[in-house]
Amino acid sequence: MTEISVANLDYKEYNRSADDMLSAVDKKIFFEGKVNKKYYQKIVLFRKYTLVNGGSCSDIKNIVSNDKDKKFYGVIDGDFENKDLARIYQIDFYSIENIVLLYHVTLAPYLKILISDLKNYYQKEKSIRHRLIQNINCTGHFVFKKDLEINSQFHEYIDFKIFDETTFLKYMDLKNIVSSYMMFLKQNSTIPKECRKAAKNYITSCDVISITDLFSNSELQRVQQEL
Repeated sequence: MTEISVANLDYKEYNRSADDMLSAVDKKIFFEGKVNKKYYQKIVLFRKYTLVNGGSCSDIKNIVSNDKDKKFYGVIDGDFENKDLARIYQIDFYSIENIVLLYHVTLAPYLKILISDLKNYYQKEKSIRHRLIQNINCTGHFVFKKDLEINSQFHEYIDFKIFDETTFLKYMDLKNIVSSYMMFLKQNSTIPKECRKAAKNYITSCDVISITDLFSNSELQRVQQEL
């Protein structure tokens, strides 16, 4: 058995490590959404902190901005704008549904179909101005259609941010489409039970991505410096 002598301890390093551990425990990270925390808690960087489902983006803004001790942090969706907010970090996707669309391994064979349809839609559109919803008039297979036009205040951002198929899949508002498609898969008795179960809990069952994929380079630098 190896014996550790207190005489050999580096007290400065020990105290520094202890302070880091205590400060990490004191910090809380609020994640946008009702269940998104269950996905983000699988990412190593976040595990040492207290993680909380923070509700809406505006809820998280209020919680973090009113924290006088500066121990509260937030992780929010990318949406259609860049938000430069203290201790709040945006993911490099429109929402977590875009992550599911691109990174869910169990459902990948079915998501490839949706991805192909979305790419075809992008190629045919001269400009991206409308959100997409499921066409419920088509039974037996999944079809989407244009919904309401996106507010004109976001058009300039969309034109800058979305310039090919890849950026369309990452930065377009596809929340409704992905969630509707998951409902479609969940109710499809022809696909394996394992896949139907994964579709039911599509956020928590999605494979974890690396922290470098989750955030842009500039946002990741902020996260690593401030957390």
